[in-house]
Amino acid sequence: MRRRTVLSGAAGALAGLAGCSRVLGSDSMRVRVMRASDERAQNADAHCSLSESFVANHSVLERLLDAARDAPTGAWVSTGVDRDIARRLRSALDRHCDRPDPVCHFDGEAYLVAVGTASENP
Repeated sequence: MRRRTVLSGAAGALAGLAGCSRVLGSDSMRVRVMRASDERAQNADAHCSLSESFVANHSVLERLLDAARDAPTGAWVSTGVDRDIARRLRSALDRHCDRPDPVCHFDGEAYLVAVGTASENP
């Protein structure tokens, strides 16, 4: 019993320090998704199809696409993420899509996806 108490206290302290380091570090990271208007989708210079497996491998993207599907067209939905998650998602999108900042197509809808610092993605 004592061991569990010590371990839970240590875990709590580490979680608290992680929060402090995020606050003391540079800008927090944000992932934003918006359902694109038909006009924006049709006039886009770049397009990228997102498969179900690609989206399933990136839970933050999956949750935001689901939320954006129910949001009004043109309204951003967003969430804060740690730098590692943002870096992995941005890297995966860059590898998956031929051109930067495409209109992404998933499940019959067109979306814009933005990954960056909170100041880049207010």
